[in-house]
Formats: sequence, C-alpha cells, structure tokens
Amino acid sequence: MNADHASLAKQFSRRIVAEALLHNAPISRADLARATGLSKQTTSLVIADLEAGGWVKPVGVVTGGVGRNAVTYEIAGDAAFSLGVDLGGTKVTAAIANLVGEIVVETTEPTDPRGGRDVLRQIRALADRICADAGIKSERIRSVVVGTPGVVDPASGAVALVPNIKGLSDFSVPKALAEHFGREVAVENDVNLAVLGEAWQGSARDCRNAAFLSLGTGVGLGLIVNGTLVRGAAGAAG
Repeated sequence: MNADHASLAKQFSRRIVAEALLHNAPISRADLARATGLSKQTTSLVIADLEAGGWVKPVGVVTGGVGRNAVTYEIAGDAAFSLGVDLGGTKVTAAIANLVGEIVVETTEPTDPRGGRDVLRQIRALADRICADAGIKSERIRSVVVGTPGVVDPASGAVALVPNIKGLSDFSVPKALAEHFGREVAVENDVNLAVLGEAWQGSARDCRNAAFLSLGTGVGLGLIVNGTLVRGAAGAAG
C-alpha cells in the first residue's frame, strides 16, 4: 500500500470509528470492531490515535466474560465546536454545538432590516457574543455553517431570491464571513440543511428518499433522492 492509499485508509477508519462512537457510546474497542467491521488491531490503533489527539476519552469499564475488564469510550464533546446560524427574514439565530451535537449556547434576535452587509455584521456580532458567553475561544470553533433563504450561487457565493433580506446578491456571502472567522464558511439554503440534518441524525436517518417542508416567513422544500440532495439545474430545486 502506497502512502496515499495508507492515508486514505486511515482517514476512512477514523471516520467510521467516530461515527460508531457517536451513535453507540459508551462502547468498548471489541464492540467497536464488531460494529465497524474493522479488525481489533485497527480499531485499537484508531482509538489510541483519537485519544492522543483529545477527540476520544475513556468513560468506564464493562465486566463479564473471560479476561480483563474492557474500557469503554465516547467522543470528547468539548474537543471542538461548530457554529450554526439560521438566517431568516424576520429573525436570526446563532448557536454553538459540541462534537456530539449538544447545543452549548444559543441566541435569537430580529434580523437587521437594512439587509446586506449589515446582516453579516449582525451575524459576526452574534457569534462573538455567544462565544464570549460560553467561554469558548474562537479558535475552538472548527466549522461555521450559515443557513439562509434563497438560492446560493456556488460560483460567486451570492444569495439570490431572498425577498425579505435585501442586498445578499451583491457580494460573496461565504467570502465576507470567512474574512471575519478566519476559516471557510459554508453557506447553504436553510431547508436543504434541514433535510440533510434529518437524514444524518433525525427522522430520515435510514431513508434513501426524504422531503422536508418548511412553513415560515416563506415556504421551502428540501429533497433527498437516492441518498443525494436535489439542487436542480440552477440550484433552486424546492
């Protein structure tokens, strides 16, 4: 196996072990191996690597059977955090979640009626405030995702067809936010994010096809068909 293949194999193993921990913790290495299909040796190496990096922690032991007691593990929820922003026509919500999806802090306020870059300044101020409230340093925010009404142009980053928030089509929203947060910011249609969330952790988790209907300031529909988010030819499906 060459270096590239070995690196990909390591990333794959880390990912499936992390997913198994997320859904089955606390869990022993032997049970992780059974759940993931990896060998016991590979599972032990991955756990040791993740534990050394602070991503996984031991939480107890299980007894029974022959041999030594087995240590159980779980994701270290406070190892890193994600910032999510729900930008709506009437209100904007910002929240920080830990690695296991628990909301640490959340706040909501009316959307700045001036729109455009004033709304982005509002998002940045909200994010800074909740980080301070939760005592979380900005460098511990490892991902930033903004859900917005309308259609996000993947090439320009402009957000079009948002009648309740003017001015978002005049510039690259992801780029403008990335300059503040110091990292790449994902900007996606809010209902698309909702259906992806349901497919990942919610009621559509085991479904190949799903629809999410949103009724709020506007009406939107997120679609997953054969396990893939449907965007449409112009990115405006739903």
